[in-house]
Amino acid sequence: MDNYYDSDLINSLEGNIDFKILLADNYYNLINNKFPFVGSKIDFSKLKDTQYKKLSIKNKIGDCIEFIDEVLQIDRIDLNQDVIYLGDSLTENVYSFSLKNLDKIIPYILDIPQHHYILSEKMEWCIYISFENYIEFGLR
Repeated sequence: MDNYYDSDLINSLEGNIDFKILLADNYYNLINNKFPFVGSKIDFSKLKDTQYKKLSIKNKIGDCIEFIDEVLQIDRIDLNQDVIYLGDSLTENVYSFSLKNLDKIIPYILDIPQHHYILSEKMEWCIYISFENYIEFGLR
């Protein structure tokens, strides 16, 4: 059974965006094996092409979407790929959806008070949106 935050996210996405729910344990282990960590957070200083932005509280959604659009263009990331979304505490599910839909999903996930990870399926890059209002990007 899904918890409150997963149920709310699923209800918001159903009928609006195509997505899949994936087996969480596989992805948490994969991330830990593919990315360098310092404590419980990805160590972006050890990744390539790292970018960082402080998000304004008044325009957090707009700042996130703008930052993501910029890094995807700069790094020539294929928008036709599926991505993985997972949170670090309040959501238990791992979700997969088209990168093209990320701007539509951002408002829903930012309502969940946790850290957010958006990763390529091949674990080549990661976008991290912190609960403390900043966003980071890095290539493996």
